[in-house]
Amino acid sequence: MKESIQNGDLHIISLENSLIQSLCKTYPYFDIYSEKIDNDEINTVAVKAILVCNSTLDEQIINNLTRILYENYSNLSIPSENVILIKKNATQQMPLKNWHKGAFRYFNEIGILNSQTLLKYLWIALFIPMAIILFLLVTNLIIISINKSFPSLISVNSNYIRTVKQINIILSQYKYLVILLIMMSLLLTDIIVVQQIEHNWAIKNNITSNFDNNTFSKNLIWLFVWGSSGYYGDMFPNNPLARLIVTLIPIIGIGGVISIIGIASSDYIKRKILESKGVQIKMIKNHIIICGWNEDTPYLMKNLLNENLSHIRPIVLLADINEDFTLEKYNLDNSNISYIKGEATNKADLKRANIKDADIAIILSDTNSLDSDAKNILKILTIEKYCKELEISGARKNRNNIYTVAEIQDIHNTELANDAAVDEIILLGNIRSKIIAESVLNPGVSKFINEITTYNDYNDIYSIELNKTNKLIGLNFDEILTLLRKFNILLLSICVNNLDPSETKHDQMDRCVITNPINKKEAEYNTKFGDRLLVLAQYEKVIDKALKKLS
Repeated sequence: MKESIQNGDLHIISLENSLIQSLCKTYPYFDIYSEKIDNDEINTVAVKAILVCNSTLDEQIINNLTRILYENYSNLSIPSENVILIKKNATQQMPLKNWHKGAFRYFNEIGILNSQTLLKYLWIALFIPMAIILFLLVTNLIIISINKSFPSLISVNSNYIRTVKQINIILSQYKYLVILLIMMSLLLTDIIVVQQIEHNWAIKNNITSNFDNNTFSKNLIWLFVWGSSGYYGDMFPNNPLARLIVTLIPIIGIGGVISIIGIASSDYIKRKILESKGVQIKMIKNHIIICGWNEDTPYLMKNLLNENLSHIRPIVLLADINEDFTLEKYNLDNSNISYIKGEATNKADLKRANIKDADIAIILSDTNSLDSDAKNILKILTIEKYCKELEISGARKNRNNIYTVAEIQDIHNTELANDAAVDEIILLGNIRSKIIAESVLNPGVSKFINEITTYNDYNDIYSIELNKTNKLIGLNFDEILTLLRKFNILLLSICVNNLDPSETKHDQMDRCVITNPINKKEAEYNTKFGDRLLVLAQYEKVIDKALKKLS
């Protein structure tokens, strides 16, 4: 071109700077062109390098042509010194909306145009469910307002109302995801609108916009950084409307976070109130269910959670107590105790207490009841029968039958309790009388009883279940006594689990608890799988260490 001008074959007319600016603003395909020839400064406009082709041309040909031009751009004779910058912004400020499929595919492959496409696809994927949710919310408001004004206008039994209620339940279950969905949809809508406004602004004002042709990740990173910290780096809109819209990004982000925190706090407070009232329970397993309430229950729960125990089971209190915040009133550990308002004679209440995953059920006597034994026997029957049903249905998988311990006041009702398949019966009345009598006849007995029944730093009673791998199986009382004394553990008794019905009466034991063997059968009895040892030890962890060494 320079030689053509010097030879007089081509003449370029310089234009006024104001005219150049006006042309570039009016026609976005014009750009400023300056050239110095023979000491003459020429200022005019030039058409941007836009390659135009027929849309019917073969897609692969255009794809190859675009690839050759783009990859060999530095070898082209273009009147510009900043070739790299132009190549980088090859698709910026492009006034044409319709790309040829071949060119579009190439720019998509190298990552120039695909960012906007992915962004729009993501926006569509989020916006559609958000629009449905907003429609349902508006529908709910309309239904509520109509029902208040015209109660008989909309039938509560209509299929539409039932469908809306069902959807409301689902939305309430996933409310946090709904908030995040709405946040992301609004944020993406905001950034897409800003980019579109900025793109048109850049074309109209012949400037380069920082929002054009960014990668997908860069757009998202800028969105979250600006929304969370207010730092915008080298990217910020030039258009006044775009600047106004982009300020909504931090508001949306902060509003969404505040909404999530508010709902989470509300749910936590609501859950705590419901738990204190016995309406809701934490889902726990391998726990103890205490059925009933009397003046001894708080002390019982504190003993079951004593710090001297190594294997503490969580507790579910199933009782009908006519007061709120029962656990707080008696200073009980909320982290390991849950309260359910109900009765053990009701299967629905037992289900809420998660009895299918419980290990032990303790049935306490109601001191205010006229016939607490009859009520307790009914509780035993309900628990045992319901657990059998759960075992048959497979709900209590890989679990033994629930171990039930019941408090009975009248000794004449023990046979009925045994018929109900209770595992252990506690006769507190008889125990109290026996302790008083022994304390009179044998001074010091009460001190011994207090010592072994109160958790302290000396000795407490513990139980050892003999499983199949326990090395204490097959040993008699004296052998176990001698072996455990090496670990400062004193054997009190052997609780025989099941007597083999195939054995003759002569070979069977006369009692199921061997304490200080008094005859040859008891002295020679070898422990079997399922038996339990009752021992005295300082702490439960002492027993754990001993069993570990023995195995």
